Amino acid sequence: MQKNSAVGSITKGLQPDWAFDMLGMAPFWRSKAEEVDRMAHLGYRAWREDVEAICAYTTDPERGTLEHRPSTLTVAFFLAAVAIENLLKANLVVEHPECISKGKFRGEVITNHDLTEIAIDAGVVLEPDERDFCEHGSEAIRSFGRYHIGKNMTDSPSGYTVKESAFPIYERLYARLWKRIETQPWKKPAAGQPPAPQLALRRGA
Repeated sequence: MQKNSAVGSITKGLQPDWAFDMLGMAPFWRSKAEEVDRMAHLGYRAWREDVEAICAYTTDPERGTLEHRPSTLTVAFFLAAVAIENLLKANLVVEHPECISKGKFRGEVITNHDLTEIAIDAGVVLEPDERDFCEHGSEAIRSFGRYHIGKNMTDSPSGYTVKESAFPIYERLYARLWKRIETQPWKKPAAGQPPAPQLALRRGA
């Protein structure tokens, strides 16, 4: 990136270990979830407005031309899944603060996007419809929310749908995970304690 870029700037690696460890704490994950949640709701609202416009047009074609707009539903769902990922990881570091130590994330904490797996590691028990959201959301994060094609033919989605009913489930899960961070006792990491062997994040340690 060129100096004095009109786009912005990025600085990496200048904070001390303790500052990195602090940024890995739950409030900062939750803060990012707030940002993403706001954009998810904006995308969902835009989709609802488009649906209403289409319904009005099909009811009364004399209303004039219908402007073509790309659907925002899939992207809104992708952002909703990312917001849940941030809240799940906030819950994970509340439950297992040893995931962050000496300026480094242990294992697969940062690279794992399997929402169901992160929930298990964080001790979050999902309702059946929340589990469905997390399974579908994991696929959105890995593939169809960002790209139209997968890494290979096997991974490429040959079809997918996002139902409007996914968003009330999202909002309920979002609120529950948020509240859990506030009410769950925060554990203090024992010196030199590694992540528990049963954690999925242990696989990449």
